[in-house]
Amino acid sequence: MQPRTIADAVRSEIIARAWDGETFAHIARDLGVSSYQVGRIAMREGGFPTRAALIELQRDAICAAYEQSGSMSEVAKRLALSDQTVSNTLHARGIRRQKPRRR
Repeated sequence: MQPRTIADAVRSEIIARAWDGETFAHIARDLGVSSYQVGRIAMREGGFPTRAALIELQRDAICAAYEQSGSMSEVAKRLALSDQTVSNTLHARGIRRQKPRRR
């Protein structure tokens, strides 16, 4: 069995749709290719960040938002994450949580 090649036009469409925010699984279903192939094309040819890079960017955003607001709950709501995720990220980065202010 010979490996299946993907046309250049389809490769370009994969890259454009990945950068527009569509999931690899959705693109793969629409184009009739595997999500693995979509991911490889997007990351290797389209400069799309790897999953590890995206996680690191999210961690950076959590820390920056916390330093700006000082509230884990507010950061969790704004970034659509759980309070535990925010807490774990801050702990892993060595950021000391601020004590709640009394009203």
